[in-house]
Amino acid sequence: RLRAVTWQVGRTGQVVPVAELEPVYVSSSRIQRASLHQAGEVMRRDLHEEDVVSLQKAGEIIPLIVGVDLTQRRPGAKPIRPPELCPSCHHPLAWRSNGQVLQCENRTCPARLERRLLHLARAEALGLRGLTPRVARRLVELELVRDLPDLFALTAADLQSVMPERAAAELAGSLASARTAPVARVLAGLGLSGVTGSVAERLGEAFSTLEALQSASVAQLEQALGSAARAARIHRAIQDPDTAREMDALGRVGGSAESSAPGVSVSGYT
Repeated sequence: RLRAVTWQVGRTGQVVPVAELEPVYVSSSRIQRASLHQAGEVMRRDLHEEDVVSLQKAGEIIPLIVGVDLTQRRPGAKPIRPPELCPSCHHPLAWRSNGQVLQCENRTCPARLERRLLHLARAEALGLRGLTPRVARRLVELELVRDLPDLFALTAADLQSVMPERAAAELAGSLASARTAPVARVLAGLGLSGVTGSVAERLGEAFSTLEALQSASVAQLEQALGSAARAARIHRAIQDPDTAREMDALGRVGGSAESSAPGVSVSGYT
């Protein structure tokens, strides 16, 4: 039975519905939450509070709501409607993708920033040891980090306000090491639209610095990626004013150095 729907904000700003359920066993697993995939799914299924729903485990991992038993809907049940304001920053939300995706377009949204910090900290990106969800949340709550470049200005003393001394020293060390991260890892951490892990690697091989990537033409990106459509998409992402300002700010974190071999300096991280 559906108790409620909560709304979570991802790093790209997509606001995703999560079904809160009465505990039930599916494929020998105790389930209390299930995915609704996109906000439009809530509207399409016309979900109401206390609905009896059918579940399916997608790939035996993520439970999905796949149906509603209308015969068991309680009289006077309240329909579930998507929010009009972001649950994190209270910025007005916008519908995208033909009314399927609900989007918070506030780049400074705290929930978005928390998740962007965690994306940057992944082992596949900058590998920032100690940057846990709790630490990310506290850094944002205390306004120690208002955008990604702020993270690299933090000292071990700053970090001690949100974590123990030893952990703060370890994270400060990780941040220092990240200043010489390969371009591909920086790109993987930034999470630009269209930049998957393999695309980040190819871009890192073609462009030695972040500045070089920013100034690349669509034709140069296409030469590196072998796809005109993907090149155009990434060029748009890089030229987006907010992204451009962020990359410029990262360039002011430190000096500027070019990489001549894997694993050496990336502009903006030295």
